[in-house]
Amino acid sequence: MQQIGMIRLEGLMSRGRILFSNGFKFRGNLDVENFEAGFNAIVDQIDKFRYCLDYRTQNNCRWASSVPGSKRFLIIDSENIDEAFREFCADSVSILDKADQFPMVLALIRNKDSEKKDEFIIALLSDHTYLDNRSST
Repeated sequence: MQQIGMIRLEGLMSRGRILFSNGFKFRGNLDVENFEAGFNAIVDQIDKFRYCLDYRTQNNCRWASSVPGSKRFLIIDSENIDEAFREFCADSVSILDKADQFPMVLALIRNKDSEKKDEFIIALLSDHTYLDNRSST
């Protein structure tokens, strides 16, 4: 049997910059400080998030230690939270770059309209390199 080569899934996903964003709309009160602290407590326990791919050559990469991203929780105030969510999705590459390549960014999109002050969207941006179950080896 002839071997044609390995896929090296993490490298492929990283080079492809495959990002996912999703969001959920809520109505109510949210303790923002506790929400952010809870998110950070969870992602700080994920060991894989402490590493990034270091490319030696196109087909030769390894996981190397990295510094956790500093801008992984965002607060966005907008008069139109649906439009702000669309912009969040469209700007996902630059948002991830500003987060120092941390593989997950959580955003709270709050409504500035005084009549809809209790409406908000929780949006999550994630890097497929880290969060796809096939790349968890």
